[in-house]
Amino acid sequence: MRKMYGQTLVVMLLALGLFAAPRVSTVFASGSIYLNPATITSQPVGSTFSVQVKVSEMDQFNGWEIQIVSDSSVISPTSITTDGNIFVSNATGGIPFELRNCVNGSGQGCCLSSCSPLDGAGISDSAYGYTKPVSGSGLLFTVTFQVVSSAPYSPITIQNDQFSNGGGDGVVHTTTSGSYGSSSSIAVSKFFTDGNFDALPLDSNGSPSVNVVLARGTVESTNPGQILAWANITNTGLKPLESLSLRDMLPVDWQVSPSWIPPKGAIHFYYANTTSLETNPDLTDPSTITVSASNPETISFNVPSLNDTGIGHPLLQGQSILLSAKLSYNLDQTSQSFASYPRTYTDTATAVAYTRISYAGIQTRGTGSASFTAHAKVLGDANGDGNVNIFDVGLILGAFGSSPSSFRWNPNADFDNDGYIGINDVTIALAYYDTSS
Repeated sequence: MRKMYGQTLVVMLLALGLFAAPRVSTVFASGSIYLNPATITSQPVGSTFSVQVKVSEMDQFNGWEIQIVSDSSVISPTSITTDGNIFVSNATGGIPFELRNCVNGSGQGCCLSSCSPLDGAGISDSAYGYTKPVSGSGLLFTVTFQVVSSAPYSPITIQNDQFSNGGGDGVVHTTTSGSYGSSSSIAVSKFFTDGNFDALPLDSNGSPSVNVVLARGTVESTNPGQILAWANITNTGLKPLESLSLRDMLPVDWQVSPSWIPPKGAIHFYYANTTSLETNPDLTDPSTITVSASNPETISFNVPSLNDTGIGHPLLQGQSILLSAKLSYNLDQTSQSFASYPRTYTDTATAVAYTRISYAGIQTRGTGSASFTAHAKVLGDANGDGNVNIFDVGLILGAFGSSPSSFRWNPNADFDNDGYIGINDVTIALAYYDTSS
């Protein structure tokens, strides 16, 4: 155990003949030590903030020894100052003694051996005394921290807090610690697949892509014909999450298909506890899902209690849920210009999660977005120049009879998207011969 700083100080002062301390009995009052502010919102890496260590309605005391402990991988203390403390502000003529001003195991009077707990990384240790005792409320000292990582949370804990009353006794009090960031946090991400749960192909710019097939200036289809928009919500905090709400704004000109009025199976809710999208447990309850009648459409997903779903428990740290929506192109069979493509389509989802059921307790929020690019493809145009002519017919004939495993395979000549270049593809090219975008 550490020696009580106040007892050591009194012995030292008496030995020096500075004052004779009267005996003061411990009083079990409602004094308290606390942090101001008690909670600090997350800050950018490299920024600094300060926390005051204060007392309220304390019985008479003439010294303290206190450690403030943080997670030094998240926020690291940089300094302690006792400027403006309660002794200096309320008792004139006394003599101050600062025995310890130790930050991260470095500074004045650090306790590095033969005591417990030791000073070290993430610890701000202050020991201070005054020859004139005080009581009441005020500031003890201030600790400044620097944010050193983007991690979401660190406790800021008051420990080893001891007060001397000048007579060899401690002062009874309560202790209230604080925190940086939030122990409750979520991550939201978005991604797209085709109907077979395969990732969308990437275009030359590395963007997920969809082909919009035009015939004589009219949208005939898309490839893939249907896409799945996914939202992944992961509990990245320390606290279990009991309820959540999700708002997913779908890409403009894309709609839930089949329509969700009434629900017909286009939207699904999964518990992501396997390594494959196909095998995750499907927990869909249509009553928790609504879709707006707008462009873009917005999916609203509300779960007042995850305990009451097929998960059967709160969403624990590191666990995820998935929401998927089947989308089709709302511009099918409309006139669109080949030159208006490529077009970028963006999907943004925002989730709010809570540590208690029925959207109560600590609230945490996350947002994620993803985009894909739609490229125009003229039906029968194998070389992508927007025209159907002899060069396209030549490419189709050169790949005739091939499939993806063949060295002659040309996916741009597979107009019917059946994975085989055959007579149907030749027929399509001939039907649209001499047409353009």
